[in-house]
Amino acid sequence: MCIKRNSLTQLTLAVLMAFVFTSCGHGLKRVELRGSAQGTYYSIIYYTPDAADYKAEIDSILNDFDMSMSVYNPQSLVSRINSGDTAAVADKYLLDNLKLSDYMYHETGGAFDVSGAPLFDFWGFGSGNSDYMAKVSNPQEQDEEVKKLLEIIGFDKVGYDTITGKVGFDMPGMKLNFNAIAQGYSVGVVCRFLDSKNIDSYLVEIGGEVYAKGKKPSGKMWRVGIEQPADSTESPQNFNEVIEITDKSVVTSGNYRKYYIRKDF
Repeated sequence: MCIKRNSLTQLTLAVLMAFVFTSCGHGLKRVELRGSAQGTYYSIIYYTPDAADYKAEIDSILNDFDMSMSVYNPQSLVSRINSGDTAAVADKYLLDNLKLSDYMYHETGGAFDVSGAPLFDFWGFGSGNSDYMAKVSNPQEQDEEVKKLLEIIGFDKVGYDTITGKVGFDMPGMKLNFNAIAQGYSVGVVCRFLDSKNIDSYLVEIGGEVYAKGKKPSGKMWRVGIEQPADSTESPQNFNEVIEITDKSVVTSGNYRKYYIRKDF
């Protein structure tokens, strides 16, 4: 009888514990936030017991980040540095991204280069309204213009001081564009904010850069759709595959939304 009572007690405790954990899980409330940042959009989903709305705080964080890193904002630090404003001093966001970009530039043998901004603008993929058609009338002129721009591109021509925050260029006309790294970095910034609020279940996406932490209260993993490559920039968005992730990042890129077809004569 003693053994049976102990077994029954253990079983009762197990059921009660399961009930507690199930109740806690279902007691979490889903919060979904949407907005814009860095010339793109963001989408954040998280679960909390009190459905706390952190949109104002997150918008403030992303606004500060924009004022540092966004080439779409003419008043941002990077835009001011690009325009030659000697009073502009890099903050932590910009310095971190400079150091990361420096590292990636050397690790990739120059393939990853945030100083390629003049070329991005020339091809029409940058922050401005620059278009190669406005500058050249045929492929030969286009090639000549590209050769000129390549002379002012190369992160080894960028200087920055981690103490004073000063950033300088070796040649006039040089510019920086961190779009290839800034959005992923900003996802990490938002994740650290959610971590500080003791949120253990969330999905953060900024312009297609995604990080998922934990699982949903139901125990299911986060589901992320992978877009099917489109035939044109006007094609509707269709998902080619849906994957399940937890405690992982997903980053996808494609040239099917922004591209240019050159027709040589």
